Amino acid sequence: SPADIVVDDSDGFPWVSVSGDWVLSQDLPGNYGQAYLHDNRAGKGLLSVTYRAPIPEAGDYEVFVYHLEHDVLDTEVPVDILHEDGVATVLVNQRVDGDQWKSLGSYRFSAGDIPVVRIRNDDTRFYVIADAIRLRRN
Repeated sequence: SPADIVVDDSDGFPWVSVSGDWVLSQDLPGNYGQAYLHDNRAGKGLLSVTYRAPIPEAGDYEVFVYHLEHDVLDTEVPVDILHEDGVATVLVNQRVDGDQWKSLGSYRFSAGDIPVVRIRNDDTRFYVIADAIRLRRN
């Protein structure tokens, strides 16, 4: 949809903030845009990628995440949605339903350039991917 807000890892600062040593890669097929980030299966519990989005007006938005699909990826990746009413954490299985937009539900956001999604590698054992997010106004 033309009204969708998409933020890709390649958009860089200030839209994407990286905490820790993530690796920029194109090794696995199916990514969104030119490349993706992965945690190199290291720094568990210490790494995160936060996506900011330019939200034009307050309201409810459906939040999507894009990730690859591969058997070396983790099955319970914590993805935080930083919305108007607090933080919701959704565990995403990156081994299935990849190479496409995956809905994480609808949430209320205020207007402005705000952090909306944070992908973490807490309590994961395998590779974690951070690629892109999308918001669609309900």
